[in-house]
Amino acid sequence: MIVGAVLFPEQILSLFTSDKTVIASCGGYLLLIGINLFSKSGNIIIGNAIRGSGNTKWMLFTQIFGTIWIVGVASVLVFVCRLGILGVFLAVLLDEGVRALNCTPCQGHFELV
Repeated sequence: MIVGAVLFPEQILSLFTSDKTVIASCGGYLLLIGINLFSKSGNIIIGNAIRGSGNTKWMLFTQIFGTIWIVGVASVLVFVCRLGILGVFLAVLLDEGVRALNCTPCQGHFELV
């Protein structure tokens, strides 16, 4: 995804729209989505390992905190810093990164059955 986003952003985006303005302005967002896939896939794997170990409360708390975190950070980036949609993308990127760092230490605390 990242290689495609860096090398062929216009071609990828032209599959979804023919508007030249949208294609020209969305290449950077496509790159942010590609970067976000690393932490997002790690979160899915680690989160399911933690859930599978029976530690569902930890995942519940991280999901509640993550929801509050992303709404707060996105609001600050969009309305205070005036970043617009870029602020939303950056908030999602930060959220996934924080969740990955937050849940990684917990992955070794489950018991083998």
